[in-house]
Amino acid sequence: LKGSISTNRFLKHMKSKGANFTKFATIVKDINKSPGYSYQKYLNNKEKGWVYIISINNRVVKIGQTDATLSSRFSSYQAGTRKNREKGTCSVTNWYCSEVWREALDRKLPVEIYVYPVPTTVTNVPVFGNTISVRNKHAYVFEHALLNEYQSLSGRYPVLSNNNSEA
Repeated sequence: LKGSISTNRFLKHMKSKGANFTKFATIVKDINKSPGYSYQKYLNNKEKGWVYIISINNRVVKIGQTDATLSSRFSSYQAGTRKNREKGTCSVTNWYCSEVWREALDRKLPVEIYVYPVPTTVTNVPVFGNTISVRNKHAYVFEHALLNEYQSLSGRYPVLSNNNSEA
């Protein structure tokens, strides 16, 4: 966590830019679940398109995005188990993040998730003689901007954010 920006500082910085993040969940140790953790949710949603910040011990460690629902994205992280990794059935991101969260929880460090909804736009697209309304996917653009904000303050990306979607 050394060199990471404090979550409070980063959230305050983003609020000054008009982005009010909401606490979505706390990740808690749960030995009854296969990943070893579960989510204590503060917000239920059905909307699609979000950027999020994951914090360990009040330090930003991950900035990410999803064009799906929050529940879908965070249940996907829970596939990051040792068994799934050995079988090759979970992504490197899900495995690595889950490992870091398990380690933080073992050390009794708080792990929290903050979210910001990405605005939705729709484009009418002609498809084989019909016009279909399609939801545009913008989350990657917001992730890119959020990572750049973080980098402008710290000189680097958060420790678990080793990529940046190009806008």
